[in-house]
Amino acid sequence: MVSEEELAAVAGFSPPRVPTAVGGLCEVFAVPGRHGKPRLQREESGRPFTSSFAVFYLPASSAWRTVRRSSVLSSDTMALYVREADEQEWPRQMGRRWQEFDAGGSLLPLPTASDFAIVEVAGTAVGVQVDTSGAVAVGWSLRREVRGADRRWDVELHLRREPGKALRLVQEAGLLT
Repeated sequence: MVSEEELAAVAGFSPPRVPTAVGGLCEVFAVPGRHGKPRLQREESGRPFTSSFAVFYLPASSAWRTVRRSSVLSSDTMALYVREADEQEWPRQMGRRWQEFDAGGSLLPLPTASDFAIVEVAGTAVGVQVDTSGAVAVGWSLRREVRGADRRWDVELHLRREPGKALRLVQEAGLLT
């Protein structure tokens, strides 16, 4: 666990955040590591940085160290995972189908049944995948200047919500920009 300021320092930009008022959940910032100690990478200058991090939104009774993607299946937990992008198109795991939003912000139906869709929201390609249990993964890319270079970051939000409501949360929280 790290503070928001520590995370911004090692990531090189302020982390995307879901409003903490959502469901009264506690916000926890984390970088990869073991036993509560961050495992950071080092620039040639020796400055520590991270190319991946997470922001968890947990019920007060949850222990953040035990949170996994699967935690979303059994609780109100939300997990926002961010990693520096590789060369592959994102959101690659969610297929290559495009779908439109209607004027009210609802998804228009896909022509065939599928567990994923890629929609365009405010000019951003957003992947939406629904697990058979009802857990939703929403994925998109952000561009941020980090360490003097424009870099692309892939973001995934895992939560237990109807897909349209999950997309609205992402859009209304300003997470796409």
